[in-house]
Amino acid sequence: MRPLEYFLALKNLHWEACIMVQAGLKAGLIGGVIAVVLALIGQIPCLGWLIACLGSLVLYIGVGAWAVSLGGEEIQTAGEGAGAGAVAGAVTGAIDGVVNIVIQLVRAAVFGAAAAANALSQIPPEAWRALRDLGIQPSLFVRWTTGFGGALVGSSFCCLMGIGIAVILGALGGLLFKTMKAS
Repeated sequence: MRPLEYFLALKNLHWEACIMVQAGLKAGLIGGVIAVVLALIGQIPCLGWLIACLGSLVLYIGVGAWAVSLGGEEIQTAGEGAGAGAVAGAVTGAIDGVVNIVIQLVRAAVFGAAAAANALSQIPPEAWRALRDLGIQPSLFVRWTTGFGGALVGSSFCCLMGIGIAVILGALGGLLFKTMKAS
């Protein structure tokens, strides 16, 4: 391959990647706004968690499909569709995760350690004995689940897991949309 042909091939590859990323970012940012609304709805007692949880799963698949739709004819293969969907899912998941971290920190500031301590007090004594037999001390749970530190550690872990799930579901949405659109 001649240097000019190689350069043109790289430029074409770069252009395709830019289209995927641009479409994914657009869909992901709009999906992030929707994720914020779902996170706030999730604070409603009883039905909020159900709406937010199922809504988030549908949202992640939907932003992946929407990214492919935004990319139009520039996204030519199912792999490119999955890439655009993964970018959209990552952006949406990151926004959703950061908002949930903030919500949990506000909850910890408002309700304090008493709410977590109350929840831990409801664990039956048999469960605590089983944990002690495994070498796990109850003080470990109290230290890492109460207050500001517990909220930060727990919600950060959930944020990272949520981004991973969002990337997978976004890629699945983009892949399915492009495959169905092609047939």
